[in-house]
Amino acid sequence: MKLLVMTLLNLDYDLNGVVVSAKEHISLVTRNRWNVVLVTPYTQPGLILNRLLFLGSALFRRTRWSWVTLINLTLKAFMLIATLRQTNIKDRVLHAHDVLSAGVLLVTSSPNQLIFLQSHFHSSPWDEFQQAGLVKENSLSKKVLRLIFHRILRHQRLRFLPTSQANKQFLGELLSVEPKVAGVIYPGISTERFAPTTEQPYLINVGSIDSRKNQILLVDMLKELENDQMGMPLYLIGPIDSTEKLRIQKRVTELGVRSDIHFSGVMTSEKTREFMAGAQLYIHTAHRESFGRTLVEAMACHTPVVALDYPAVHEILDPSAIIPRNWSPADMAQFIATLLASPSSLADLQQRQHQKFNLTFTEARMFNTYVKSIRSQGGYHV
Repeated sequence: MKLLVMTLLNLDYDLNGVVVSAKEHISLVTRNRWNVVLVTPYTQPGLILNRLLFLGSALFRRTRWSWVTLINLTLKAFMLIATLRQTNIKDRVLHAHDVLSAGVLLVTSSPNQLIFLQSHFHSSPWDEFQQAGLVKENSLSKKVLRLIFHRILRHQRLRFLPTSQANKQFLGELLSVEPKVAGVIYPGISTERFAPTTEQPYLINVGSIDSRKNQILLVDMLKELENDQMGMPLYLIGPIDSTEKLRIQKRVTELGVRSDIHFSGVMTSEKTREFMAGAQLYIHTAHRESFGRTLVEAMACHTPVVALDYPAVHEILDPSAIIPRNWSPADMAQFIATLLASPSSLADLQQRQHQKFNLTFTEARMFNTYVKSIRSQGGYHV
C-alpha cells in the first residue's frame, strides 16, 4: 500500500495530541510494510522559507496580530504545494491530519482522488485557532479562516475519519449535513508493559497544562482528599502553559494544599507510560476532547481511570468511572476516596477497563479498522 500523510505541524518539534496521533499512525502502517511519504512544511525546509516560518511565529507571539497567522498559514500552504508538485501522488492514499492540509491535497490531486481527513478537532477548526490564541474573536482573519475551512470540509472528494462517534456527530452539527464518513478511527495503543517508576502512591493527569484541560480542578479535589486524610502527590505531565501553571500554583497557595504537585513537563512516550503504570489512579478533567487518548494509554498500563463527563468519554469508560460535571470538588473527592479506600473495587475497575482496551483500542484493532475504512471508499491499492 502506498500512503501520503500530510500535516501542518512539525512532528519533531510540536507537542500535542495530533502530533502523537500522526506519529503513531505513520509508525503503525510502516510496521505493516506500507510505503509511506510524510509531507509537512518542514519536510524539505529551505533555509530562507524555514526561517520565515519561525520569524512569523515569533512576530505573532509578540504582537498577537491575527493577520500574521494568515500569512504564516499561506506560506505553509505554498510550501506544501511546492513539495507535492515534486511527488507522485496519483497512486497513493492521501491522508490529512488537519483541514488546511486536506485543502492543499484537494487542490493538487487529480479530480478522481479522495482525500481522507482524520478529524481531531473538538470544536470548529476556526474556533480552535481562536482558543489557541492564534486569531482574535470577530477578527477578519477568523472570518477568512472560517470561509476557507468550511468550503474544504464540505468538498465532495473529502472523506472523514473521525476519532470518535461523538466527533462524528459533531461533524454533522458543524456542517449542517451528513458528513461523508469512511470510518471512526479510535487510537491504537501499544500493549507493551512498562515498569512503574516508584512504589509510592500518587495520582496522575497527562496532557497540556492549559485551561481547557482544567487541571486546576484537581487542586480543589486534592484539598478535599487531604481533609479526609487521603492526600497524596499529584503528577501533571505534559507541555506547560506558564500562565496556567501560575494560576494552579496560586490556587494551591490559596487553599493551603500540602500534597506535592509535580509539574513534570514533556516526557517521552515511554517515560510517560512508566509514570502512568505506577499511579494509583488516572484522573481526567478536560472540558472538551475529540476523543481522549491519554485515558486509553492509562488503561493500557493497567492503571484505573476516572474522568469528568464529556461526550466521547462514554465510548471509553463505563458510567461507574465517569464523574458528573455538576458535582462539587467535595463530591468528586468523596468518589475518589471511596475508590482508593477499596483495593478490590479499584482492581475490579482496572480489570474491566483493560478488557475494554483489549477489545477496542489495540494497534491491531486500529489498523484493521483503518484498512476497512479506506477500502470501503475504493481507496485501498496494493
